[in-house]
Amino acid sequence: MGKVRTAASLVKRFGLRRTMFYYAHGRRERAIPFSCFSLNLIEKDRMWKLAKDHPISFAHVGEEGEYWMLLPAGARISTEFIAACTIALNQVKKRPKVIYTDVAISPEVSGDEAFWKISLPNVGEVSACFFPEYSLETAECLDFFGGVICVASAWAKEMGLSDDVEIRNFLRQQAFDEGEVLHIPRILSVQKHPVEFHRQTLVETKSDTPLVSIVIPNKDQRDTLKTCIDSILEKTAYPNYEIVVIENNSEESETFAYYESLQEPVRVVTCETDWNFSYINNFGVKHTKGSLLLFLNNDTQVLDANWLSEMVAYVQRSGVGAVGAKLCYPDGTIQHGGVTVGVRGVAGHAYINWPKEAKGYLHRLEFPQNVSAVTAACMMVPRDVFYQVGGFDESLKVAFNDTDLCMKIRDAGYRIVCLPQVVLTHFESKSRGHDDQNPQKLARFNRESMTFQRRWFHEIINGDPTYNVHLSYEDDNFEVKNLWT
Repeated sequence: MGKVRTAASLVKRFGLRRTMFYYAHGRRERAIPFSCFSLNLIEKDRMWKLAKDHPISFAHVGEEGEYWMLLPAGARISTEFIAACTIALNQVKKRPKVIYTDVAISPEVSGDEAFWKISLPNVGEVSACFFPEYSLETAECLDFFGGVICVASAWAKEMGLSDDVEIRNFLRQQAFDEGEVLHIPRILSVQKHPVEFHRQTLVETKSDTPLVSIVIPNKDQRDTLKTCIDSILEKTAYPNYEIVVIENNSEESETFAYYESLQEPVRVVTCETDWNFSYINNFGVKHTKGSLLLFLNNDTQVLDANWLSEMVAYVQRSGVGAVGAKLCYPDGTIQHGGVTVGVRGVAGHAYINWPKEAKGYLHRLEFPQNVSAVTAACMMVPRDVFYQVGGFDESLKVAFNDTDLCMKIRDAGYRIVCLPQVVLTHFESKSRGHDDQNPQKLARFNRESMTFQRRWFHEIINGDPTYNVHLSYEDDNFEVKNLWT
């Protein structure tokens, strides 16, 4: 008789990521079909039985029903559309004002970077649009409400809305709160027109110029640090900032000679500790004066005059807790386009090694969009938010401390924004090397990965809200899962 494997033995043998995360996501993939167009008869019967147990009425605009269903011209919906919406509505605590779903678009729609081509059972080849959850900055550029949607009829009547066009235009101009918009991550319709991308303003942007404290940890690497600081001083148009260099265990005389040459707005403070990115940054914040904190790696280089102005404008928006930038390698490929939580069981940068000019999936590399986290290689946080969530966790000395900080910020109710129009060069890991270069660094990386997984286990299992359950968590590039062929 074979051994009975307990959860503990599986974790010990294969690790948390391979057992808990992938086991749970495997179950999730089976529980949430790729598309209601591809359900078999047993699944369809089960879905309709669940829906009939808790019925919700749907109708056309102007008719009697709890929800009005709006269909674009030529759109085709799944026969299970109403059942899927009914089940989703009964799973939430509060009735949303709007429901939208993932969509399939006829193959003649162009834009290979914006949509992936897939072959859908009973439909054929289409362009798949797997939406993220609704969020304000993303809604300013991505039309969540252009496809087949449902709106609460009582709310629409209260707003004085009476036809399809009027309702859609009204929705696009509204800043909805969390829970007011429900996303069903299933392809439930096929439409002939493309998903629209636009630029509009849903959240007021301030024009204030508060003091920004740029915090840069440094150990030796005099030329690297000089390149970073020179690029800030020479290119930055924003008028009100200070640079605080956190000196940590430098040994080279040329480093200290360079420190002596620095003048305002640059200051150097000394932090005597073993390398601990979290502790060093927390220490550095205590020596800053600004109401906005910009954490910046010494191996970055500013490229554009408006970089700081753009970050300040977005971080001052109501409800925003952190803002990041697009970072590129010196060869012009992307190093960071936001962070997806759950990739490879923990978290990963999006679009690594994509061309700098790439549009990205759903134009994420063209427009400001909400993400789950951004890298602290270039991350701005309001001082009050930073202290509200407790700053960087000093038990995470090197890995995932920035993602953990963003998760705490999100947990406190704030949004995270990545600004692809703000581009810096990042000479990644130039100062300290990579974590797989020796066994000690690798062991530390694994410990910190496990810490992050345990702390944010439920968030990882539930999936990144700025991603989609149908996109692969095996890599960083928004590729569609191969659930069936």
